[in-house]
Amino acid sequence: FGVTDMDGVYWTLWVELRFYVLLAVLLSMGFVKNKHILLLSAIWPALGLYLHFTSLDKLQEWIAGQYAALFAAGMVLFLIYQSGHSILRWSMVAGNTAIAAFFTGIKGRSDADLLSGMDIPAWHFQLLTVLCVVLLAVCTLTPLKNVQGKWLAVAGSLTYPLYLVHQLWGWWLINQLHGFVNKYVLLAGLLVLMLGIAYLVARFVEQPLGLPLRNATIKGLTKSQAWAKKALAKPGLVIPESKYQQSWHQIR
Repeated sequence: FGVTDMDGVYWTLWVELRFYVLLAVLLSMGFVKNKHILLLSAIWPALGLYLHFTSLDKLQEWIAGQYAALFAAGMVLFLIYQSGHSILRWSMVAGNTAIAAFFTGIKGRSDADLLSGMDIPAWHFQLLTVLCVVLLAVCTLTPLKNVQGKWLAVAGSLTYPLYLVHQLWGWWLINQLHGFVNKYVLLAGLLVLMLGIAYLVARFVEQPLGLPLRNATIKGLTKSQAWAKKALAKPGLVIPESKYQQSWHQIR
């Protein structure tokens, strides 16, 4: 499989961190209106495409351009959820989904070859990308969003920690154990293990620390926004006082 070090873990965290740093900068500068989010959702993925076709790989890595459309599609879906439907927003969801499918097809095929030696056509990964966006839209923008259940809240709390831990640690464990354990048993065991780890993270890390971190983040962003507004504010026009006294006829 070839995944035997921590480079992939660091890379995944770095991709996530860049996204959050970008949003923190925009929030601190007051760019929180719908039009700002739409601009970001258009410019960032388009820049990623440009850097890909011009082979500017280093800059592409720094801005995470190959992942930008995935973030952007989610952000625009949130705008639709929050503020309603429009042709522009749905066009941006469709465009970003197409860009995300393009990049996912490339990376998915490359990863499959690296990790398993199998040549899986890119369209498999592209179809999965489209289906994921469709599923997200259906769950958030249709009457399904009103379905209630305690198990849904628990399942929702597992999604982010599961996303962070399942892939690279799963590859590493498969690399270590695939020669000794039946592949179906290994897959089932890893599913249970990763769900268990995600639950522990959600229960003992996110639950006790989530609210304090949220409050600290809001406080920090509020201070940053105030500082940014002060730094970017234009100085008022100051009219100097005249050095001379007006004569009586000028006053009249």
